[in-house]
Amino acid sequence: MLSADFLKPLISAAVMPPVRMELAAWTEKHRELPAEQSASPGPWRNDKFPFLVEIMECLSPWHPCETVTFAKSAQVGGTEIGFNWMFYVADQYPGPMLIVHPTIQAAQAWVREKLSASIRQCRRIRHIIVEQKSRDGASTTLFKSFANGFWVITGANSSVDISSKSVRYVIKEEIDRWPDDVDGQGDPEKLVNERQTSFTRSGLAKTLSACTPKNAADSRIWAAYMKGDQRRFYVPCPHCGFEQVLHFFPNSKGRGGLVFEKQPPFRARYACADCGVLIEHFHKDQMLARGRWIAQNQGEAVQPSFHINALYSPVTTWDKIAEKFLDAKEDRNKLITFVNLVLGEPWEERGDAPEWVRLFERRSDYDLKTLPPGVVLLTCGVDVQKDGVYFETVGWGTSKRSWSVDCGFYPGDPSDPQDPVWDTLSKLMRETYPDAFGNRRSIDLLMIDSGYQANAVYAWSKKHAFTFAVKGMPGWLTPAVGTPTKQEINLEGKKQPGGVLLYPIGTWPLKAELYANLRKALNDTGDEQTPPGFCFFSRQHDETFFRQLTAEFLKDVKRGGRTRKEWFANGANHFHDCRIYAMAGFEYLRMVEQLDDERFELLRLMRETPPQQAQADLFTSPAQAALKDAARKAPDHDTSKPAADSDWIGDLDDWI
Repeated sequence: MLSADFLKPLISAAVMPPVRMELAAWTEKHRELPAEQSASPGPWRNDKFPFLVEIMECLSPWHPCETVTFAKSAQVGGTEIGFNWMFYVADQYPGPMLIVHPTIQAAQAWVREKLSASIRQCRRIRHIIVEQKSRDGASTTLFKSFANGFWVITGANSSVDISSKSVRYVIKEEIDRWPDDVDGQGDPEKLVNERQTSFTRSGLAKTLSACTPKNAADSRIWAAYMKGDQRRFYVPCPHCGFEQVLHFFPNSKGRGGLVFEKQPPFRARYACADCGVLIEHFHKDQMLARGRWIAQNQGEAVQPSFHINALYSPVTTWDKIAEKFLDAKEDRNKLITFVNLVLGEPWEERGDAPEWVRLFERRSDYDLKTLPPGVVLLTCGVDVQKDGVYFETVGWGTSKRSWSVDCGFYPGDPSDPQDPVWDTLSKLMRETYPDAFGNRRSIDLLMIDSGYQANAVYAWSKKHAFTFAVKGMPGWLTPAVGTPTKQEINLEGKKQPGGVLLYPIGTWPLKAELYANLRKALNDTGDEQTPPGFCFFSRQHDETFFRQLTAEFLKDVKRGGRTRKEWFANGANHFHDCRIYAMAGFEYLRMVEQLDDERFELLRLMRETPPQQAQADLFTSPAQAALKDAARKAPDHDTSKPAADSDWIGDLDDWI
């Protein structure tokens, strides 16, 4: 018979709760990184990412916070900290967890490319997750079951999944890419938050938001970070011991930022904000080991929020960061990417319109209806109003430099498909413009707004090749040119056969890009070349044109509890809209023809060949010899197409 002394420790062990283990300690003991997604596969080491330890502490069940916000750059372990928490929950504190990505497609790719490999590599977890089977439904691609809990993995564009289950834990992945509305049911973030109501009341709910900020005008993650206690990671100078946050840009004294040479090998070093001594990159590991988070916005009931940039990353170098900046600094879109992915900060759009007077005063010495040297492509934007149509034809050169080639207003009644205004617009499509090489060129692509009298616009567009009916769409994440939808044409109650494609245009980012380019000045790069994106205007453009071009501005608007910046007009803005649609046309041509710098140069050579040289022997023409060399570098391009007076893009059916 077993004695009481023998049974006592066994009974105690059976009824006592498991030994409490911190998330960071559990991760270091059990987590292994797979070779297919890590440059340093194998056991997790907290000393490699020391700045993640405190974030993981906040995610432990006994920490009093409800939400943890991590605004970050790339390459700082943001995805991995989510995996760490998911695995820890399944093993130590199981419960229902919801992981929400921007879209279902993004969720599926995340499971396929990252989660599956991480589960296989973690021995502690791969036996806990119920094996995926086709019939019993215990686990599927987007639903993982384990004892006393599960993971539901979905997209913010699916109202069914984000509003159907009560959950204790939530991970909001890349929240700045979430839509503003899901299936007409409102803000998806609010729907997700409501799933935790019962667990919030009992004090058990916990949420992690980890995201790279996008646009300050609409950034969810940055708003959450600013609302929290705003922790920054301070590291000591190895020379003087001064604690500081690592910034990319130095201050006015040349301190507190990265300094580097403009040519390889760059020799990037960090200038201490206090003593000014240059810190070598090899000091970074010891600086990180001695670093600590310090809150900037302390107060009761303030939730923890963290921000860090790629200068702290153990998997990249300061030289690489310097190289990325030098590559991006003259290209607005690349610079936005650098600010988001490297600095981990949202891009701040200037909401004030450029001064129209300054643009009027810096007009260039060329005539309208002519193509100055440098123009390679021609796109046209058309804005339809009740009293007529406005248009602007824009010439495009290398690095998105542009020339306003033609603009005007055709009076008439666009509601009547038989009104002469439509014939006048058709003549515009047949218009040819002389270039500096003796050629005449026509519009490559016209985009016409269908917001007013849509059916009349559809009918006219259907009759003309290289014209697209478009509709401007709001939103900071809306692509410049979206996926077209088929629309019926209904004139006088009769449906026209075939229908037409309607292209959605993401106008908000294009407006911001336009204003950024309008603010640029000649020679502001310090050399003789005009800045990328610079906008040229003819001496014949009048005051009305410039007033309309700059007639919009950004304004803070509160909708559904969120504040974001939206575009508003302070007067007639027709030529502004025309320019936006012309820009969208250029983006479309670049996309479908894959016009990188090399292929754009090939097109330039084709179009800048004088007519008589274009007809000469291929092997005797210097320009054609250069074209042949360029064609060898871009074999996909059809170099047999004529150099001028032709629709170089080919049949319209090939575009779609």
